[in-house]
Amino acid sequence: MMNLPGIRGGVAESTWGNHSMLALDGHFDTANPGVGRHFVYDAATYDEHYFKPERTLLGLEIAFKDANIAPDPRSILDLGSGSGNSVIALAQKWPRAKILATDISPAMVAILNRRIGERGLSDRVTAVVMDATRVEIEPDAFDFIAGSSMLHHLLDPFPVLDQLLAGLQTGGAALFFEPFQPGNFVLRQALQ
Repeated sequence: MMNLPGIRGGVAESTWGNHSMLALDGHFDTANPGVGRHFVYDAATYDEHYFKPERTLLGLEIAFKDANIAPDPRSILDLGSGSGNSVIALAQKWPRAKILATDISPAMVAILNRRIGERGLSDRVTAVVMDATRVEIEPDAFDFIAGSSMLHHLLDPFPVLDQLLAGLQTGGAALFFEPFQPGNFVLRQALQ
């Protein structure tokens, strides 16, 4: 069992099918892996349709311009990483940053791990199976927290956002963006 910087709880190696991956202790349930069937059993098909990191990078750039911020993070927590849209975009934007990529679906983390290796990012990116609703982040642990298309999956996003923002360093930034109307509604409510 090992620990991840900024995250409370141990991490152990787990197996999903023939894939080996890291999982936060108690966050990986082989009987109920992931948030939906398409994120587990149809993950490769989902990835084929939706893996477009260049689109995510463009979304990041627009969001930073609109918010008039220019972060230069060294430690990034990415939630709901899926197969890597946001992770690859973040790694491209900030080539010196260390990224902790998380997703509840072991199948998506397996795809992401393969992608990290193929792109030579293993020294900067750690992918782990983690449930954002149950994670405990240490205070001031990250200088940038990102969540792409994940808020609309949460039944009650407000406690999750409170916990995440408590892990943000002073002067850090958080960016959550949602491509779907329900997610945008959740985000608007959270900001109000």
